[in-house]
Order: sequence, then structure tokens, then C-alpha cells
Amino acid sequence: MLIAIALLPISIRAQQLQFYRPDNMLGINEFETPKIDTIKFTGLKVKVGGNFEMEFQALRNFNTATPMTRTGFTGNVNSLEPLTNGFALPMANLNVDAQLADGVRMNITVY
Repeated sequence: MLIAIALLPISIRAQQLQFYRPDNMLGINEFETPKIDTIKFTGLKVKVGGNFEMEFQALRNFNTATPMTRTGFTGNVNSLEPLTNGFALPMANLNVDAQLADGVRMNITVY
């Protein structure tokens, strides 16, 4: 909570770029940037951001097959390996947006 309050002034002063498509959930299903120029060009601007995800998995499995034994194996051949809860591999993105000239914008996303 304290981090969110500390970052609030930064997000309020964020630079506005021409023809910008948000990198967060607001940009979902927006495949092309808007074609209407609503922001006046005032010079070179660079916006750097990032995304981070760390998901937790709690999976369960079961098998209703008839127990079966086979020569050379001990136990039930139809049994499943037990699953445990845990975190998947974390993922992060680095987003760089730059307004280079009037109507010229560059976007780089490093996955």
C-alpha cells in the first residue's frame, strides 16, 4: 500500500505521447493505435515501464482406472504422480515508448 501511495505522483506526471496504446489492461483488444492526433508535439519524450507476473498453481489430479500391476514394477502402474502447490516461473517485460518527432512514435517491448 505504501509503495502504491509513493508511486502515485509519478503516475500523475506521466508523459503523454501521440498515438499511444497503453501497455496495461487498457490496451487489450486495441490492435492499432488511435489515428486522431489529440496531443500536441512538444519535443522528444521517452516513457519506460515494465510488467511483472508471478503465478501460483494449485493443481490436483485423480485417476479412476482399475489398479494394475506389471511384472518388474512395484505398485500400481495406473497411478499418477502426486502434484504439489507452487509458483510457476516468473515473467517480466520491459516497455520503452518514445516520441521521436511529430507523428513518429517508437515502441520496444522486451519479453
